[in-house]
Amino acid sequence: MNMITGGAAEVSNGPPIRVAPEGGLQREQPCSALGMKICAGNLRVDGGPYQSGVSAEFIRRGWVQECGGARVAYSGPVLRLARLVSEKAAALYLHHFNAVESCYPGGQTDLCPGPAYPVLEGVRINAAGAAVTWQGRVSRDMSPETCDIDRLSEFTTREIAFAGTEGFIANRRKRALPLIGELAQAFDLDMESASGPSAHMAPDTKTKILLPVLDGKGGTLRLACGSMKMHGRMFGERFNITASDGAPAHTFCIRLGLERWVLAAFTQHGFDPMRWPEDVRDAVFG
Repeated sequence: MNMITGGAAEVSNGPPIRVAPEGGLQREQPCSALGMKICAGNLRVDGGPYQSGVSAEFIRRGWVQECGGARVAYSGPVLRLARLVSEKAAALYLHHFNAVESCYPGGQTDLCPGPAYPVLEGVRINAAGAAVTWQGRVSRDMSPETCDIDRLSEFTTREIAFAGTEGFIANRRKRALPLIGELAQAFDLDMESASGPSAHMAPDTKTKILLPVLDGKGGTLRLACGSMKMHGRMFGERFNITASDGAPAHTFCIRLGLERWVLAAFTQHGFDPMRWPEDVRDAVFG
């Protein structure tokens, strides 16, 4: 790999990532660091080392500009990669779930547990279920303020929300996890997912999508770059969303944090375009 000169970026192999058997899907096993169960994953083909100092290198190259208040603007390969992750996810959602592109509900924060569902307020779903997807901005209270791309006060998400009968939601959740593995494979990324309880919800209702990056000391950190949540009938009742059986709809959503996917991709492939998958390289680096 070409070393970065004149900046803070360095490379490190980091601790080895567990090999995922049988087509990249990893069997359930304990994950003591998270208190959750590792469910599925992907193992990258790129055998090069992980890159450290990625956020600082983005700023040095002018691909990320600080705007104050832990907010940033993007350009160049960072912007193109974020768009590409969103586009590929949306294409998968359309192909596999017939998701309808919708408008992101404005004024939402990360503290709101169901930003998708006001879009469906008052809707009766005649089929077994429906899915809507969009890209939007989400804000959260971050302290201390930082312009590190993994801890921004505003970040961009690609989301998909499902509403329907209990059986429909269970089926979509089962199909969703391998699909996110397919997305990671498209970018040749190490990925794991871990399931466990979510606050105020039943056990095993939340799945974290984990992409390894490097921490400040060069160790591997499994960064939460997305999540999947099942909500039962909570939002069906709150927003008067009715399933085809006449009962309040069950709901399920997937949220991907695009900036964190960008950070993970540059961490795992570095700044040498030749290490990236060819189609991604052409789209990101031109």
